[in-house]
Amino acid sequence: MNNMKKILLTLVMLLLSLQGMATHVYGGELVWKCLPNGNFKFFLTMYRDCGGTDYNATFHTITTNAPCGNFRVDRVFPDQFVAPICYSSTSTAQAQCNNTSFGTYGTGTLQKIVFESNEVTINGTPPVTGWYFYHQIFARPSQLTNGGSNQNFIARAVMYPYTAPGATGPTVANPCFDSSPDFLEDPALLAVTNSEIIYNNLGYDPDLDSLYYDWADPLITWPSTPITWNTGYSSSSPLPSGSGSTGANLINETGEISFVSAQAGSFATCVKVESWRCGQKIGEIFRDIPISILSQTTPVGFCAPTYQSGPPVLSLTPDASLLTPTSLTPVTNLIGDTIAYETSAYPGDTIKFEVLASDPYPNPSCDAQIITLSAAGGNLSSAANYGNSNNCLFNPPCATLTSKNTGAYAGS
Repeated sequence: MNNMKKILLTLVMLLLSLQGMATHVYGGELVWKCLPNGNFKFFLTMYRDCGGTDYNATFHTITTNAPCGNFRVDRVFPDQFVAPICYSSTSTAQAQCNNTSFGTYGTGTLQKIVFESNEVTINGTPPVTGWYFYHQIFARPSQLTNGGSNQNFIARAVMYPYTAPGATGPTVANPCFDSSPDFLEDPALLAVTNSEIIYNNLGYDPDLDSLYYDWADPLITWPSTPITWNTGYSSSSPLPSGSGSTGANLINETGEISFVSAQAGSFATCVKVESWRCGQKIGEIFRDIPISILSQTTPVGFCAPTYQSGPPVLSLTPDASLLTPTSLTPVTNLIGDTIAYETSAYPGDTIKFEVLASDPYPNPSCDAQIITLSAAGGNLSSAANYGNSNNCLFNPPCATLTSKNTGAYAGS
């Protein structure tokens, strides 16, 4: 009987331990870079919700079917921290993560943990089904509204073969010829109910390969077991729809995601980014991470009756002093709202315009609104972009505000 008690106690302690671990993996992604010397480097990025259990791992193992075999990625200290801009009353994102009020689960404060491999040499060519690279870990958050709570988490990427124009067979991987896509935007999405949300992970490709975005299965076991979805949800419909909600819509060509949710919660999602060159898919990466939606509270304050929630009003004015002023064409959605501006230019042209933002409605407390302008996108990034001369397009974009290359660039 005593032995039975000991066994039961051990099982209980094990279950409690697993439950305690269940909130330390919020999401993540896996990418690779082609180095100038022809080797690869892999980067595994994991995110921990600041309201969850600490993330103590100092290394992970990447499993692969590539000839290099499984390899290790080591934690790159110090960690980074991601937090919503609205939490400006605390000096740093790290302080917000450590703050008990901001560090509550589902409020958007994340710890970003990056793991980096040594240089990896891969010989041969990938099969048609690709070389896969993945890391599996326990477990997803325990508070997911649409399914998958406490189930395994898998970060993964796939490298496919590529046959250059005129070649008789696929290009060998040593030396490497391609970097995977990557993200210019951290997953710092914190939404509120009953508001139209437009969000973009800002995927980019350092080789200027074409990108295609789609929903994908959040996996719990390799290669194809998805999370267990709750009724009404699926990989292609991961957010609430109906009953006042407009389900998530993803634009395949740009990666833009839009939705309106009448329901609060934390919703598992996974977005796949494919890179294409000369009509061939040569790589895939996945961002598997929940979207947190908070209930919109009723404004309280002397100015609350006139307060209106919504984004600032933007106006863009081209600089008329240029010999050839920048031409901006508005892009509208189905209901006529301007969601973007487009412009065309030749390499070496100057693009210059003034952005003015205003919000006529004060906060419920009657304080003025605080407006912050920031820029992001392929041509505005300081990310290291290493190009390859065998691209069907052109060499990579300059990581400055002055572009010397052609192509289409996403920005926000």
